[in-house]
Amino acid sequence: MRCRPSAVVVVTPYQYRNQTTSSTPPQTSHHYEPKNLNNDVKINIKDQVKIISLGQGIVNVLLSRPNKLNSLDIPMFEAIAEAASRLRDDTELNKDLRVVIISGEGRAFCSGLDAKGVALSGPKSSLNALLKRPSAYGDNEGIGNLAQDVCYLWRKLPVPVIAVLHGYCFGGGLQIACGADMRYSTPDCKLSIMESRWGLIPDVSHYIFTSVFLAVLFSAKYDDP
Repeated sequence: MRCRPSAVVVVTPYQYRNQTTSSTPPQTSHHYEPKNLNNDVKINIKDQVKIISLGQGIVNVLLSRPNKLNSLDIPMFEAIAEAASRLRDDTELNKDLRVVIISGEGRAFCSGLDAKGVALSGPKSSLNALLKRPSAYGDNEGIGNLAQDVCYLWRKLPVPVIAVLHGYCFGGGLQIACGADMRYSTPDCKLSIMESRWGLIPDVSHYIFTSVFLAVLFSAKYDDP
């Protein structure tokens, strides 16, 4: 059963750290770095995305391009879409699945499009890969392209999907977060959609989740990169 989408819940470090010596929250910069939990890495997709079992039906989809702040080049787009489609279709992966958590390795959740990486892949071939419809990752009823499916495919999973945001969540990264059912953020996480400056609608599926996007817009502090 899918849950009702929420906006952004801001979580301070004090709320998720076990404090035993003092009742006073520690003075911190509220900068969160995901820890290496040495869990079972079931699948490593293109060395860009890891599917990690945390036990008890909980799976972590870890965006793993930390040297580029998990920005989106073509292999990253493909790896995210493949992770979502595998969790949807692979009976070994989704057996007893209860919840999916999307997070980013390193200093950011996702800093948006890697324009240089996409350009180096060849502008024409990159556009074809992103805009070809339907993409190779949708189901039999899929009509979205690759750029849209990295967001929309999370809504096809039969379990709740939670996006955990920290550092930077820009552009396509914020739209991926909008594809989740819930979003949890550190207080210092910076969020931005540059297209809004010019009244444009970024076509990475968030327009499908307009109510979610507006809820995020009005419940979170946005900073331009």
